[in-house]
Amino acid sequence: MTAAGLVTGVVALGISIDASNSAATTQANILAQWGKEFPQLVKVQGPCNPPPNNAYWKTCNEYVNLRDRRNVSRTVSYVAFGGAFLAAVAIPIVYFTTAKRVNTADEAPKHKARRASVDVVPLASPDFQGLALSGRF
Repeated sequence: MTAAGLVTGVVALGISIDASNSAATTQANILAQWGKEFPQLVKVQGPCNPPPNNAYWKTCNEYVNLRDRRNVSRTVSYVAFGGAFLAAVAIPIVYFTTAKRVNTADEAPKHKARRASVDVVPLASPDFQGLALSGRF
């Protein structure tokens, strides 16, 4: 689960970076052309708010689509990385809190040392929320 989240996050982040670079290039091209055709309006409003003529519709639509793909991919990568982190933290906690406890004193020969054990317990109070970790090593 953790690996799937990491892979998904990396792929989505790569798509986001590519879309961001393409959107920046498209925006620079639009602004350069806009500056040539309408030099008096460059600082007043953007080239796609709304496009002044039909020549800009296709390019502005491409820019908006790239920007939207960047935003969606970035969100997917954040959710995937968050899920991977939660899985990496939750799986060991669930394992150590629900695994069958073995009484090593009964099963191990008397001359062998006891096995190490770890206990993780959630703690919650009005002043503190967290985990308590204890063990025998």
